[in-house]
Amino acid sequence: MNAKGYGSSGEIIAGAGLLMQLSEQVRIGIQLNQLNDLSEKNEFRYLIRTGFGYQISEVCSLTIELRKEAGKSVVVDGGWFYAFHPNLYGRLGYCPALSLFSFNIGYHNGPFRAEAGQSVHLTLGATWGLSFAYSIKRSE
Repeated sequence: MNAKGYGSSGEIIAGAGLLMQLSEQVRIGIQLNQLNDLSEKNEFRYLIRTGFGYQISEVCSLTIELRKEAGKSVVVDGGWFYAFHPNLYGRLGYCPALSLFSFNIGYHNGPFRAEAGQSVHLTLGATWGLSFAYSIKRSE
């Protein structure tokens, strides 16, 4: 079986987002990414993500996210975040529309964050990912 996004193809993603804290426990956010498929360089694709997060405790939170990629239907994801240590965290996620599970572990120090993860599709198999992020805070 062959499916786009699985196998030896690669992708570079550039994006920007906004995260707003509505209360002590509730956050919402939006992110826009431009996707560049390394095997199809002439194709412009985008991904819009918007989400809601609820902080259950100091170390645990739940999230719901809506994703819309160019030419595809809207997808709903759910996730769970847990901080093992002040700088080390784990995330679990599930996307029922795609039967896709995700497992991530990350490290953050100040504005810098690095995360490694794996997505597992019940039919197509596993895909690995690595991300790096730097947050710019507004001056008050």
